[in-house]
Amino acid sequence: MSDSTRLGLPYLAAAQAQKHVTHNDALQILDALVHAAVIERNRAAPPEAPAEGDRYLVGAAPSGAFAGQAGALAAFDDGAWRFLQPKPGWRIWVVAERRLLVHDGAGWRDLDELARRLGPLERIGIGTAPDPANPLSARLNAALFNALPATEGGTGDLRVAFNKPAAARIVSHLFQTAFGGRAESGLIGDDAWRLKVSADGASWRDSLVADPATGAVAFPSGAVGLPHGFRNGVVNGDFGIAQRGPGPFALGQAASYGFDRWLIQAAGPATGSVSRTAFPPGQSDVPGAANFATFAVTATSASSYPEVQTRIEDVATLAGRTAVVSLSYRTASPAFFFDLAQGFGTGGSSTVWSIGQAALPPSPGTWRRMATVVNVPSIAGKTVGAGSFLSFRIFLSGAAAASIDVADVQVEAGPVSTPFERRPPAIELAMARRFFRRYATAQAPANLAYAMRTTPVQTGTGPYDYSAEL
Repeated sequence: MSDSTRLGLPYLAAAQAQKHVTHNDALQILDALVHAAVIERNRAAPPEAPAEGDRYLVGAAPSGAFAGQAGALAAFDDGAWRFLQPKPGWRIWVVAERRLLVHDGAGWRDLDELARRLGPLERIGIGTAPDPANPLSARLNAALFNALPATEGGTGDLRVAFNKPAAARIVSHLFQTAFGGRAESGLIGDDAWRLKVSADGASWRDSLVADPATGAVAFPSGAVGLPHGFRNGVVNGDFGIAQRGPGPFALGQAASYGFDRWLIQAAGPATGSVSRTAFPPGQSDVPGAANFATFAVTATSASSYPEVQTRIEDVATLAGRTAVVSLSYRTASPAFFFDLAQGFGTGGSSTVWSIGQAALPPSPGTWRRMATVVNVPSIAGKTVGAGSFLSFRIFLSGAAAASIDVADVQVEAGPVSTPFERRPPAIELAMARRFFRRYATAQAPANLAYAMRTTPVQTGTGPYDYSAEL
């Protein structure tokens, strides 16, 4: 044999000249390749027919040729076992387990186990190099934090905590574009949770601030898109306010107001009504809803297009933006449609009709929630007069009589539809009274408790209506 079994090291031959050349060659091979690997560990007795070069880690209670060699590395060379007592720092690869072990001076330790207990570490990089400013740095496309379930010894909960030593410090999430700050959320300089945004990474504006003492939310930079700051631009979208009563209110060619902020009308001869009905307690067809409106057309013509309509004050509402229109309904008729319209008020530009027109597919006997994304036209270059509005309407096409039940109408900034916004009744009533109020006795407009949209018109002989409807 001219070479060793495991690493192929050249042996010195008897009477060999230039022995240092062969020896140095072996040292170079050792320097580059020497690694310790065993077939398995915790071996109690040697195998019956070991092969040259086989190595094992002897177990704690050895027998036979391994007796008295607990913990040693057993190597079979030249037909005999040689035992090497490990020293601290020796590393062994266990082929059977595909594991790397290291000796700590007392015994062999699994390097995987030691790696799970690393720390404290100064820096960690995943897919990228960390640096002093970012000692934990990762470059990847996705990350997952999964709660440890109770079946595996956990609780099933997952909470990621961020702590700061004092209120004046910062603990936050910072979102960047090309490493320039664009949004930041967290406790930023105090204990109020806030959301900040920036267009350039230098100048920042608070968009939302939550008071830790009261829970009240403020919008320091304002809220845009809707005149009152709520998500839903429709006043009385759930038909909860009915100062004139629940109806029925008659359909005709002239506009007739029913429950607050809703009117019915037709372009030609038509008869019918709109009325309000209370949902039974505990109903789940339209979760949370208390009322629904029934728009019933008993007679019409192909050119009459009877409709039920609500108007959102100010034609600038959602102009040039994406809106989402959503409502719950049930009907057996395929002839009902809905759309938006922009009315530019007295002396303003011509009304823009049929914005985002869509059909309401039949849903006989079953309540259905429908949401449609609508691109509202810009009003650039238009003339806006007094009483401008963005309207929503449901209308009947064709000459056949039909009826539809409607609940929870919402018009909001898009492109994502959100659940119907249920405002406190007192707030909804105050919003409705901006347009209409009813008193048992006559009032001077200047004595009305709330300012209205415009100087109201008094009608009736009691109760007295004060109307500033759009």
